[in-house]
Amino acid sequence: MIGGTAIGLLGLAGLAVAWSTGFFDGGAERQAQPIDRTGQLAFPALTRSVSAFEKISREHLIDPKTGQLNVAWLPENTEKVASRDLGDIMGRVLGRDKNAGSVLTEADFLPKGTKPGVTAGIPPGKFAVTVPASGIPGLEQLRNGDRFDLMIALTGQAGDNASNGNTEPAAVFGGIKPPSLRVSQLSRQHGVKRLVTGGQLVALLQGNQQSTKGSRGLASAQSPTYAEIAIDEEEIGPLTEAISLNTPMTCIVRSGRPEAETIESFTREGLVPVITTAMKVAAYSELTDEALIDDATGQLHFYYFPADRVPDHWLTDPTAVYGRVVSRTLRRGSPITEADLLPAGTKPGISAGVPSGMVAMAVNTSQISGFGDLAQGDHFAIHAKIPESSVKPTNSTWVNLQGGSLSPETERLERMLSTGIREVVPQAIYLRNTDDGTATIAVPDDRITEVAQLIRDKMELFVVARSAEDARADRVAPDSSGDIISTPANDSIRANDKSQRKAKTLIKLVAAQADPLRVDDRIEVPILTRDVEAFEPLAVDDFIDPATGQIRYVFFPSDRVRSDWVTDVSQLIDRVTARALKSGRTVSANDLAPPGSPAGPSAGVPEGMVGVLVD
Repeated sequence: MIGGTAIGLLGLAGLAVAWSTGFFDGGAERQAQPIDRTGQLAFPALTRSVSAFEKISREHLIDPKTGQLNVAWLPENTEKVASRDLGDIMGRVLGRDKNAGSVLTEADFLPKGTKPGVTAGIPPGKFAVTVPASGIPGLEQLRNGDRFDLMIALTGQAGDNASNGNTEPAAVFGGIKPPSLRVSQLSRQHGVKRLVTGGQLVALLQGNQQSTKGSRGLASAQSPTYAEIAIDEEEIGPLTEAISLNTPMTCIVRSGRPEAETIESFTREGLVPVITTAMKVAAYSELTDEALIDDATGQLHFYYFPADRVPDHWLTDPTAVYGRVVSRTLRRGSPITEADLLPAGTKPGISAGVPSGMVAMAVNTSQISGFGDLAQGDHFAIHAKIPESSVKPTNSTWVNLQGGSLSPETERLERMLSTGIREVVPQAIYLRNTDDGTATIAVPDDRITEVAQLIRDKMELFVVARSAEDARADRVAPDSSGDIISTPANDSIRANDKSQRKAKTLIKLVAAQADPLRVDDRIEVPILTRDVEAFEPLAVDDFIDPATGQIRYVFFPSDRVRSDWVTDVSQLIDRVTARALKSGRTVSANDLAPPGSPAGPSAGVPEGMVGVLVD
């Protein structure tokens, strides 16, 4: 009731001044009548209108006609809202326009020590900018202290990120984004940029006139009107640029109700900040300033979660992720885990996604079927359709009679050959694709040439996706000697891996291992993959299956391996045969001419004898 009474009386302050001073009373008889001031107090009152941001001085309170203090008589309870002490009034700067006859309350003043002038209306931490109010519809209707946002449309940028979705993963998980970061998200979703957030109107200006009560406080509607607005420092540049380019702006007015301040406020109390990506980050890219800092606000892209909603594997400290290379593509607003990152020290680039022992190659997806169903990081195999002329499964009758058996991997390849399909690359990784139809994949180092040749020859290739569990089980790692160690789940291809190593060793003219490979008390013995004429030198190609590009090995029980069989391929290369040899059989020492024998018929001539050519 006190506040309502005071406000009502203050609205009639001019009339109260007239009665209190007596200057507006008519006639000597009325002046002679005593005025009952019971229950009233005299309050200093303005003798003229005073604009906002002016400092109250003696001239504002002394009546020029009488030279005495101008007062207004108001109920005693007005003392609770208005001051009678000139020390609380003199030298203070007004925060709003006041009319003549008004008494002054603490709510009319800016904080003590405020300097007079338009700068007095600038809130702490803000900067004043003068803009043409007529060019921004709605700005002329605001009063001092009204809050607003200024927005512009970004032509051609609406929906740029629609393909990536507007919802950020952290929001789906229940995270809260600070209001300042929600502003920049709007521009990405709708192509609308917020130039000013939470700006405040200081005053409207027209010539030498100033109004804090909107355009109605200005005399002329024809003269150009400018608005003095208070904004954040980082908003000055974008706003100035937009004005210089005559960019149309929209004024969005915020609620002035007290409860609106509570709704719009954001408190971090009790919440855990979790660093998230500020943009879409491509696989094998480095997490830098651009990836972690919001470009519109310059703030780290944090989401805030209740402590019980933050999983242990989320990384919350920006220093733990800065400079790390991501192992997969991350959407904007994604929490980051250690599983999303490659080991510390990994260099960014496509090579970061290539495991040891593999190399990256670019392929045209139109030349290999099935890429459309793969996603980045998927493991797959590459199969090829074998021309009918090349489908020649090995005759294993002799091998079976001798107690030998093909390795599981070789048997699998034989089954493939019987169907006209063979596996070219057992393990490959889909690294990334580009808009031009090119995909980058990682393949074993020893398969790169074969894949390139098949693509060159326009062979029919297709991919076969592998399950994540199979991919993990088949991973191989180099040991201290540089050899590849198979995991237990990889036993089925151990022999094949050994064959590949021996083929590479021979081709590179590196010394082969001295001891034959033993698997479950079985010995690995090379066999011929094609017929060889007598007195001809053996070559690597005589032991390589043309359909697989690998040396063909057969496993024999140790007690069935004859002592004269040669188990080391390196000891067979360039040796001259003493007789014609059949495909699918082992080579014994008796099948070979003495070391150093030249190729040709002379290799079959015993010592002390000569060869004679007869018709």
